[in-house]
Amino acid sequence: MNSDILKRTLRSHAQDLAEKGKICVAGKARRLMQILKKEEKRLKSRRLHGLALTEAEEWILDNARLLALMYYYYMMNQNKQGTVASVKSNVASGDVVKGTAVTLTTETAGATIYYTTDGTTPSKTNGTEYTAPFEITATTTVKAVAVNEVGESEVAEATYTYLEPIDLSNCTVAQAIEAFKNGQTGEATITGYIVGAADGALNKAQFTSETSVESNILIADDADETDVTKCMPIKLASGTVVRNALNLATNKNVYKKKITIKCKLEAYFSVAGTQTVETAGLYWNVSNAGYATLYLGYKAEIPSTVKAHIVTKVNDGFVTLTQVEGVVAANTGLILEGEGEHLFNITSVATTADVKNNLLEGTVAATEIDVEAYVLGIVEGVVGLYKADMAGGVWLNNANKAYLPMPAGAEGIKSFSFRFEGEGTTGISEVTTENGEVKAIYDLTGRPIEAITAPGIYIVN
Repeated sequence: MNSDILKRTLRSHAQDLAEKGKICVAGKARRLMQILKKEEKRLKSRRLHGLALTEAEEWILDNARLLALMYYYYMMNQNKQGTVASVKSNVASGDVVKGTAVTLTTETAGATIYYTTDGTTPSKTNGTEYTAPFEITATTTVKAVAVNEVGESEVAEATYTYLEPIDLSNCTVAQAIEAFKNGQTGEATITGYIVGAADGALNKAQFTSETSVESNILIADDADETDVTKCMPIKLASGTVVRNALNLATNKNVYKKKITIKCKLEAYFSVAGTQTVETAGLYWNVSNAGYATLYLGYKAEIPSTVKAHIVTKVNDGFVTLTQVEGVVAANTGLILEGEGEHLFNITSVATTADVKNNLLEGTVAATEIDVEAYVLGIVEGVVGLYKADMAGGVWLNNANKAYLPMPAGAEGIKSFSFRFEGEGTTGISEVTTENGEVKAIYDLTGRPIEAITAPGIYIVN
């Protein structure tokens, strides 16, 4: 590099250092310092031997020490910045959920980290000194810098979009799936419909009751769902009452039934599901008529939302209904009183309902019955047990329905009205009067009352 070019370069750098505090790049500065040292040595030798110097050479020689000092401080500043590593976060920018904790680190030993969450630039005099992981509770931009005695790092920045947690205490399948995608796990109560099972993998899902899979079921928000991405796999642990009651291989009738599961939301088949079922139960409906029969193949808890009765006596055209409560044994025929859907939880605890005198029988699966019996029905608005149609020598009892086998001596009786234990009848058509006197008063559900005590519509006699 000749003296004129070197002079122009050095003067330009000197101006940049004075006005901007920096020059091009550190590597070029180091090369220029080396050139400057060699040139200073050469020019001093020429001057010592009385040789003439050019204007540019005179300028370089006169300013060499100052330029060397400026380069020295510039390089020191570069070295100081290079010794403090940038701050790193364990959580990348993006969506976060409740409980997400941010940990900040730097590779520079002894450096102190300062951070801000208000959008300002952190420094030793601005922001919070980082001492422990902190939780993100709202959409936030975190800026952080590492500082030591010789300088500070570049400012690191991450923006977190806070996702409000989904309430898993009573959620749908879709909500549980979304929560799992957002990182939520733990205890959940999920309601859906049994739509099939997975034969070893989700891509082998079988949306039918005709399956041999016993180890799991699939549930969805729609009873007719066939999109596996909208389903949750539920593991049925071997040897449990839940598996015995819910697997489709031996319980075809639970297909498309509504179900509530209390479980741990976790990965199963690498998607949102559960391998840990705490409790599970199926819903059974009672029509607007207010009565239905039920026959379950599993031990169940009678819910408080419905009354359950067994038949304990048959006489004079009436059946006596006795209410039972608590845990009822498997394969117990019941007459339910109430309306709407009711959740019967599967259980393995001891039976508490006394059903030893129950006359009702039933079937878990739809079954052809070849003996005469009485089934629940409504004729002219009257709820009772009516003789089943034996045309063809058999009649079909639907899945999970109870019936009353024909009692001895009842061959000529076509129906039985209800009489509640300790009360009167509900089969209104069976009530008679003598001499026009009031013998019975009923409300519109058919329940007997002693007297009319409030305005309303009643049936007398």
